[in-house]
Amino acid sequence: AYVGLFGVINEAKAALEASTTNVAIGNKLAIAFGDDPAVVSQQLKNVRDEANRLGLDLANAAQGYSKFAVAARAGGLTADETFFVFKRFSEMTRSLKLGTEETGRVFKALEQIMSKGKIQAEELSQQLGDSLPGAMSMMAKAMKMSPAELFKAMEKGQVSAKNLVLFANEYAKAVQDQVVTASKSWQAELQDRKS
Repeated sequence: AYVGLFGVINEAKAALEASTTNVAIGNKLAIAFGDDPAVVSQQLKNVRDEANRLGLDLANAAQGYSKFAVAARAGGLTADETFFVFKRFSEMTRSLKLGTEETGRVFKALEQIMSKGKIQAEELSQQLGDSLPGAMSMMAKAMKMSPAELFKAMEKGQVSAKNLVLFANEYAKAVQDQVVTASKSWQAELQDRKS
């Protein structure tokens, strides 16, 4: 009986923690997109659809998106641009088969870039580059610069965080074939576990 009671207490505690996390995510999205419940609900639906499509953990994806969205919106990205960057970087992390921790580091770097309002070499070459191979060269290509020109522009603080949209698009093009394969392999694995 004691073990059963302990199990019920643990389940109640887990439900309370999940509820608290969901409220926190909703609050962050409301900060980013306004207090309109329909808009916040749509943003959550977008994240849920993306998580299902790519086989991402929904709680981690929603948590990462909500934090990034606050910084991105404050940094001047539109709602569509914010979700576009999230979607493309989620595809990149899935195609590269990054784990939850690495994916979290990618979104933390994006959040920091948007908070600063500019892209600096440290975030691009180290934080993003550690998880996303070729990040510096992809950014240079997206901005139609050589890597040396990009580095100089970053040193001078001339690379706006809004350029993440270009970077996301360029890198996503490079991995688009792997996204389909990675998503299908995840769906196949999920189906195997269900059977």
